[in-house]
Amino acid sequence: MLLLSTAVIVISCIVLYIYPRLEKIQTFDRYLLSITLVILIHVLHVSIVYGFFNCCLHYIALMPYGLIYPPLLYFTSLLIYKQKNKINYDHHLIPFFLFFLIYIILLISDSLLDTYGEFLFKTLLLAESVSSLTYSILSIVIFLKSSIRKEIADYINRSYELCLLLVVVEGNFVLIHFISTFSKDQIIMQRTDIINLLFCLIVVSLIIMILIERFLINKENANGIIERTKLVFQKNTKKYQTKNKLKPSIKTNAQGVFNSEKERVDFVNRLKYFEDSNQFLDGELTLSQISKKLHTSDQLLSKYLKNELNTNFNNYLNNLRIKYIVALLTHKLENNVPIKSLEDTYLQAGFKSKSTFNRHFKRVMSQTPTEFIDSFKNMLP
Repeated sequence: MLLLSTAVIVISCIVLYIYPRLEKIQTFDRYLLSITLVILIHVLHVSIVYGFFNCCLHYIALMPYGLIYPPLLYFTSLLIYKQKNKINYDHHLIPFFLFFLIYIILLISDSLLDTYGEFLFKTLLLAESVSSLTYSILSIVIFLKSSIRKEIADYINRSYELCLLLVVVEGNFVLIHFISTFSKDQIIMQRTDIINLLFCLIVVSLIIMILIERFLINKENANGIIERTKLVFQKNTKKYQTKNKLKPSIKTNAQGVFNSEKERVDFVNRLKYFEDSNQFLDGELTLSQISKKLHTSDQLLSKYLKNELNTNFNNYLNNLRIKYIVALLTHKLENNVPIKSLEDTYLQAGFKSKSTFNRHFKRVMSQTPTEFIDSFKNMLP
């Protein structure tokens, strides 16, 4: 039994480590990852409870492992239905860390363990019961909401989801059996080997390692956010220009705009500083105001935008704002930051109304903001 469970744990960990690092992950791969994660959690649970707990049932019962199990399965259900942005790991793990701290304090002396051990044990059983029922209900709610949003039912995918949901719910109710078993026995507190404390430290260390790796991966992804944003922006802009049969930017007409190449370079540098400093976010900007910032005339700026960038003043400003918003949304999506409302985003970028923002976003990106967010989420591993 121990050899089999160990083999399953090792294989599951290898699969979970390799698959997210693949360049392309298909829909089937996501289901496989979800199933593997559920299997790993269940095998760990069964191995610990049946194997380790039986060595010293009453004493190890104080270890708040049971408070980790339901949230992990709930996280799995969120990942299955692609709602990982809603996961807030810290809040869900507060009960575990609270009981773990109390557990460590009780290990300091026999008197504390004898005095407060039984009370902690009963409190922990109650907390585990509430946690199991609560997270089971939350998993069911997620499943129902996901089903309502899907207009066309894919029966194969729905079968996968239903099976996974049943596994999640069944796993949460497993603890009730152990709670009923523990409550019937007389609680006898006794100090045991240091291995009990080491086991708790290992569990916490694994959680910390996972969080650290997640942070490092997000940091590495963040370094490529700007480049990916530029590629997405250029790709969609090119698609829009091809669709509307627009000519590319004309950079050979500089002689018709400027008197010399030096004058052109100076102007381009000033314009680049204007863009890099995000001065275009001012929603009250006018052509005259920008001309004064660039130390040039309204006519020369308009002529430059038309001849070299193949656009007009309004579209130029709105293109910069859309590019800024795309970078901002990309950053949030890459780092799993919830996007609560687009209103604050487009107001921050200088758009005064939702309709104006949606129109220019569609013009530049060839898709609506919602379509862009959904398509970007699907590209994420």
